[in-house]
Amino acid sequence: MKSVSLLNISKSHGDKKILDNLSLFIEAGGFFVLLGPSGCGKTTILRIIAGLEKPDSGKVLLGDEDITQQPAYQRRVNTVFQQQGLFPHLTVFENIAYGLVVRGLPREAIYEKVERQIKIVNLLGLEKKYPETLSGGQLQRVALARSLVMEPDVLLFDEPMSALDARLKERMLIECLNLQHALKTTFIYITHDRKEALMVADEIAVMNFDGKVEQVAAPKQVYLRPRSRFVANFIGDVNIIAGVIKDLDQSTASLQTDIGNLSSMVDATSIVWSVGARIFASIRPERIALSYEELSGFGNKLKGHIESIIFSGVFMRYMVATSVGTTLLVFEDNFSFKVGDEVFVHFHNDDVIMLES
Repeated sequence: MKSVSLLNISKSHGDKKILDNLSLFIEAGGFFVLLGPSGCGKTTILRIIAGLEKPDSGKVLLGDEDITQQPAYQRRVNTVFQQQGLFPHLTVFENIAYGLVVRGLPREAIYEKVERQIKIVNLLGLEKKYPETLSGGQLQRVALARSLVMEPDVLLFDEPMSALDARLKERMLIECLNLQHALKTTFIYITHDRKEALMVADEIAVMNFDGKVEQVAAPKQVYLRPRSRFVANFIGDVNIIAGVIKDLDQSTASLQTDIGNLSSMVDATSIVWSVGARIFASIRPERIALSYEELSGFGNKLKGHIESIIFSGVFMRYMVATSVGTTLLVFEDNFSFKVGDEVFVHFHNDDVIMLES
């Protein structure tokens, strides 16, 4: 197990700045996910860690060792790519063994290591099969075993599940997560799919289009306590409300917003807020409760009417027009509301998240 540190990394391709003074610390033995839109610099970070690209400035540390100038073949870092790159003329066993053969290990050692990985990734009985006869999930297992058999300190994943269908992707992600928990190898996984990130990550770094990290935190923290409008929008469905801070104490802020007067819990770890500051706040749609009658126990209550309804399986997507005309997206497992119904909208103070930008 080794941690990975990126210290003040900058990288440009021609005139285009890809990464700008980026710093990240990735804990040893964890499952770290880089999440962001296409073109934000995720793959460039992975290639720099792998040694396939050199940063223009900054350092890459593997544990305490500076590997910035170390060639890729000397790094105890392997990558699982979206396209598995398996040799079609080699069997499953031979594909997994290839790196060990190149390294010149004795035949007995190769056999022992490959057999162990075949058991770990559940490929027993497929050792003599060729890639063209395998399913998508089996191909990914072979690619994973081929990387793990080299016993890397860090395993990198370059959107390896993006070509799989939804059910197979979910199954492979669960297998990958279980494998990481068992091996305790440091996994660094990049994706643009927030569901993948929330499912497997110990920690998520959300990246913006400009190659900068907006927030690094555990999945629950990123989802429920986003720091910025970009993070709030990128990580899931959300209501973004513009407003002004009218009053403030150590725990609660009173806000004048587009949907009326609201109360928000002040997060002790956030920036210092001030009365009169213009802010944006986020409210997740599943944190909002609808009812025909006013409910007690909520810090925020509004009146509105159901403007539109979309059936989404386990819940309904209600668009609720508030009394001032602004609409709120609400997820409810109560299917009884109808278009035009007058309703009360309720949510707690700590579900109104003041955003830093």
